[in-house]
Formats: sequence, structure tokens, C-alpha cells
Amino acid sequence: MIIVYTIWQLSIIGMVFTSGLRFYDDIELLKPPTVDKCNGYRYYSEKQLEAIHALVQLLYIQVYKETIYYKFAE
Repeated sequence: MIIVYTIWQLSIIGMVFTSGLRFYDDIELLKPPTVDKCNGYRYYSEKQLEAIHALVQLLYIQVYKETIYYKFAE
């Protein structure tokens, strides 16, 4: 069974703001695998939840954002 999260659900579980998730999507740091073409809703998978946890930890220990972007872009 595939677990799918809305942007709101991912923000609650991942402890980030929805605006932050939209920003990460805009700069192509964390793209949702599915975007509904009718309403524009973003749907995230378990893989993105793991990435959010890693991103939050890296920001917490004050890793430079440029370094994070470079590593996530690989």
C-alpha cells in the first residue's frame, strides 16, 4: 500500500510550514511526485517525508542552505 500525504499532512508530520514546502517546491529542492492537474494540490510520498526529516535536521545544525540544495539536487 502506498501512503500519500497532502501538503498539510506532511507539514504536520514533518514539522515544517506549508509555505516552506511550497518554497522548496518552487526552488526544486523537494518536488512532490504528484500534483493534481485539476486543483493544483500537491501529494507527497513516504520518500519525501524522509527527505523533510533530513532537511529539518540539517537546517537545525545550521548546515549552509547552498550545501543542502547541492546535496538534495544530486
